Amino acid sequence: MVRDELAEYFQSTRYNPLAKLGEGAMGVVLKCEDTSIKRIVAMKLLNKNPDDIKAARLQTEARAIAKLEHPNIIKILDFGLLEDGQLFLTMEYIEGESLEERLHKLKALRLSDAVPLLKQICLGMKHSHDHGVLHRDLKPSNILLDKDRKNHDEITIKLVDFGIAKIEEGTALELTRAGAAVGSPPYMSPEAVRGEPVSKSSDIYSFGCVLFEMLSGDPPFLGESASATMMLHANAAPPTLIERSDIEFPAAIEKLVARCLAKKEADRYKSFDEVLQDLENYENAVFEDEEPGNEEIGPGSTKNRRKTRKPVITAAIILAFLLGTALLAMKVFLPGLDKGNEKSQESKTKKQKEVFLDNSIALDTITGVEPYLKAEKHHAPGYYSVMGDVDGKQSDLKFLKEHDDIHTLLFRMDNLKGDTLKAAAHLPLCKLKLMECVIDAPALKIIAGMKDMETLDLIQCYGFKNEDLQILTRLDRLKSFCIERSILTEKGLEPILHIKSLDTLVLTDNQSLNFSFLNKMKELPNITRLHISQNTIAARDFAALTGNRTLKEIELGKLPPNYLEVLRTMKLENLSIKDSPEFTREEALSLAEIPSLKNLRFIRCEQLRDSLRLEINKIRPGLDVDLSQKSRSGLEMILQPPETHGKTKP
Repeated sequence: MVRDELAEYFQSTRYNPLAKLGEGAMGVVLKCEDTSIKRIVAMKLLNKNPDDIKAARLQTEARAIAKLEHPNIIKILDFGLLEDGQLFLTMEYIEGESLEERLHKLKALRLSDAVPLLKQICLGMKHSHDHGVLHRDLKPSNILLDKDRKNHDEITIKLVDFGIAKIEEGTALELTRAGAAVGSPPYMSPEAVRGEPVSKSSDIYSFGCVLFEMLSGDPPFLGESASATMMLHANAAPPTLIERSDIEFPAAIEKLVARCLAKKEADRYKSFDEVLQDLENYENAVFEDEEPGNEEIGPGSTKNRRKTRKPVITAAIILAFLLGTALLAMKVFLPGLDKGNEKSQESKTKKQKEVFLDNSIALDTITGVEPYLKAEKHHAPGYYSVMGDVDGKQSDLKFLKEHDDIHTLLFRMDNLKGDTLKAAAHLPLCKLKLMECVIDAPALKIIAGMKDMETLDLIQCYGFKNEDLQILTRLDRLKSFCIERSILTEKGLEPILHIKSLDTLVLTDNQSLNFSFLNKMKELPNITRLHISQNTIAARDFAALTGNRTLKEIELGKLPPNYLEVLRTMKLENLSIKDSPEFTREEALSLAEIPSLKNLRFIRCEQLRDSLRLEINKIRPGLDVDLSQKSRSGLEMILQPPETHGKTKP
């Protein structure tokens, strides 16, 4: 009966399908009996007629694991073509759970429970590195916990999902484009975020992220989005365990975590041998002593230190194998696992986890589609998007040479490093919008040479350094500059503040940005719009805007304590409060009393109700009030014509 139901997936005289573990755009994962050896196996089965990338990635996983024979690494059993021509990979079937599932149940692990598991991870990764294989996607869902059949207290770690592994012998298949960021955002090393070549040190950094999550309950960095998290890895100082968990861990463990998470590769451990040695040194020294924090961390803890996690499917092999297949396809392999379980008070961590599941390999899509130009007919003539995959070569954009009528150009998820944009240098571009693109200093130099540029948006872009932005001061006609969810610091922004033509500055969600630059806003004679939501702003910095007479529009999110006092001294016409769940009705009514206001928007302010609009209209007739649970992005705000910018939607 079961075989008949699963017959649609494949026909084989050797493998007897027992159950479907999951299915997605990439293919299917099945629990099967290998009748030739009378053994239960897990089979990854690609859809029929897979593209080259999907097939090559499955082959890479097979090659990588085939080189490895270690008790802490999942064992590959077979790889090849079935009778009907479908590509398959079989591995040992594990009945246990993943580390992600264990953390979901226990929130965090006791140090005494974590150390033996960490040592096994080190042993598996050491073996992998010794045989020239980099994992490149080490994370809790790729770490299985296999219980001993006789002694259930004994747990064996199994590392899985080598689908994006790299074989360090000069013969590895090149499966990621130059400049692509490979890995899962919560566990990616700074060099992986920047799209640079990765080494053994990158796996050690990912191990540090896993270690941090095992002990504290969350990865070291979680931004509002996958890209924001990547930028934190690239630029922000790593937190300590005590900062995140309020538990005092042994100094040796804090030191170990800090060394794994060092920004510079030279400051990290050189090998998993060294990590293992430090773990054993700690274990030998204090394992018999009472461990700090044991009463606070783990099952039964009454201290609510960990945010709610995304529910996971119960069989670890399903999650681990499905995620591997999903990564290859650049799609969500398990859509909607928890749609019926979401509540309005879900934690930020849960929302982030959902994003990361959707974006867990790279922000670059690999579809093999040749780049082409698409006219955006809902915009004015001259507005075009570049479709397909731009892969860091000027020849990818050769079709632009045939055009001289393009004034707005949009790129999304493309590699624009080096001289790629030279093909667009002749265009009379007034607006350039780059979303989730890889750019570097040479790319920014080309952009700086586009003398007609009035609007430049860099949204979730990466691959550049703060000092690379200096060259943009050549854009002496630039009116609107948007840089969101990036590594931006005050050092990088400072040169931009010398562009006197600027009238709009959008700096949403730049976690490393210090807002002491606000005291320089008065030096911009034409500045009228400032968007700084999703950033934490100190009261002393915000006070610099007191009495500002040029700004007419501000978008705020994390409100400094003196926001109302400062805003009342300005001549604002448009004000938006965005993603401020603690913002109250009383505060909203106080803002409405600012006499110069014409438009007042509240975006995802959970405490506010629709009735507030009527209350405000009674005290301020004519004030346009909008309460929205879903906001437009910073890009959409900038795309609005000047005469409607900041007004409420019809």
